[in-house]
Amino acid sequence: MMHFILLLLYFVHLQDVSCQSNSTARDGKALSVFQVVRFPNVACVGSSLNGTCYTSSECTNKGGTNSGSCASGFGVCCTFTLGCGSTIAENCTYFQSSSQASGQCSVSICKCSTDICQLRLDFSSFVITGPNTLTATAVFALNGVSNQVAGVGVNLATQCLTDSFSVTGYTSSPPVICGTNTGYHMYVDANPNCNTLMFQLGNAAVGTTLATRQWNIKVTQVSCFSTSLPPQGCTQYYTGTSNYFNSYNYAGGAQLANQRQNICMRRERGYCRLCVTTSGISAAGDFSVSGKLANSGYANSKCCGYGAAGVATSGFDCIIIPNAVKNTPTATQLPNNHFCGRYLVTVANAATGSKTVCTTQQPFNIQFLTDAYTMATDPAASIRGFKLIYFETTC
Repeated sequence: MMHFILLLLYFVHLQDVSCQSNSTARDGKALSVFQVVRFPNVACVGSSLNGTCYTSSECTNKGGTNSGSCASGFGVCCTFTLGCGSTIAENCTYFQSSSQASGQCSVSICKCSTDICQLRLDFSSFVITGPNTLTATAVFALNGVSNQVAGVGVNLATQCLTDSFSVTGYTSSPPVICGTNTGYHMYVDANPNCNTLMFQLGNAAVGTTLATRQWNIKVTQVSCFSTSLPPQGCTQYYTGTSNYFNSYNYAGGAQLANQRQNICMRRERGYCRLCVTTSGISAAGDFSVSGKLANSGYANSKCCGYGAAGVATSGFDCIIIPNAVKNTPTATQLPNNHFCGRYLVTVANAATGSKTVCTTQQPFNIQFLTDAYTMATDPAASIRGFKLIYFETTC
């Protein structure tokens, strides 16, 4: 009996450490010992999904599902799943597809407390129709000048023309994506007026086969004071001294258009250099970013830009590794921070295997930029994007 009373007193003095409930059972009134049991609404692990620890009645009132017990049996692990048209202000929610999903399908995620700065989206499963692969050429104007090289136009391959997924941010929004992104993640600034997660699911265009659409997106709200909060503006965020990272739809086999992907890596204690390589990951094609020559790599100004008067010299698409150096004892400075083509190389126009590129510029981040088009001389079928590995070293 004494053990039971001490346990009750322990819960009475616990302070809530996450998104708060408006339950009248917590209004501080003088209640009996069996009514003053309090516990924090912290994250919990349910039978199949993660959730938040609430009382059974709170979970029911909020529209959640009882997925097991928490708080030593005084609470239930309450899980929340969302379908098209839902709005919610709970932490740890799951946006799931249905067999009827077509057209526009969106949910609104509102802050569960005022100290939320970002949302993290984990794509437990994510398969929608990938980008266009047709290579019919077209000519468009950039700054009033026709974008072509020696009379060769561009094509619409890599654009998400049938299906797409977008997220509204606050100061900025992540890039629109499509295709296969299972196992990937995305960060976005929390909007004071709720963030909208939206799928646009279209009809099959000529030459396009619709995917068997399915998704399960875990949405976690990240506190402004959390130690896991990434720097503002990061599309992806990795921790640890090494990990894989990739462009969206790499698993789908095609680079995406209109990407502004800012990939951030936390500098771990005692480490001050970030290195990037394709070595030891998988088959050829781990680095395949749109460039002018099909079998070459670029490490110079031919990537990431246009020539005189806005005419494309090779293509805008590229990876940017700030202050890039060779992974050698002398750490030779590279002539440019921009990389594209078929290899991650350390010399211009190299038709050789990929190398290892490093940087000491902090904070650690790598950008992936693509425009809306692909050069007609660069077959879309061979442009996959990248799957790379980073590792941190001491100086």
